[in-house]
Amino acid sequence: MTTDFAGTSVRRARRADAGALGALEAQCFGEPWSAASLDAELAPDHGRGWIIEADGELAAALVGYQLFEELHIHRVAVLPALRQRGLGRRVLDQALEEARATGASVALLELRADNTAAIALYRAAGFEVYGNRRRYYSDGTDAILMQKALS
Repeated sequence: MTTDFAGTSVRRARRADAGALGALEAQCFGEPWSAASLDAELAPDHGRGWIIEADGELAAALVGYQLFEELHIHRVAVLPALRQRGLGRRVLDQALEEARATGASVALLELRADNTAAIALYRAAGFEVYGNRRRYYSDGTDAILMQKALS
């Protein structure tokens, strides 16, 4: 797989990408979303997704939705073999840029309190913690709520 991503670009995900997104989820998360769930996320007008492909394979993705002035980020996934190379930050930056350009003033997300890599990614991108949900996940792990002003 490519190790230099200088020639790759971020593009908007389409419903046709749901199968590849599901396969990426299965490699990245203990409780992955199915292709059908991802298709349903991308189907409405407010569904949003961005992907990076490398060597014909989905390398990174962000899935969420935008309602009026809020971008809600649901998932950021990067193939395990390609982590720590800036791909997560690239899809995140593209999502934030496009959301800002289409009227969003805030980006919101929740994530596992034990996901230190994701917390570091979001903090580096300017997100701040604004709350938590105690024992939110099925294993009892808390959720952290983060936000970033886009204006």
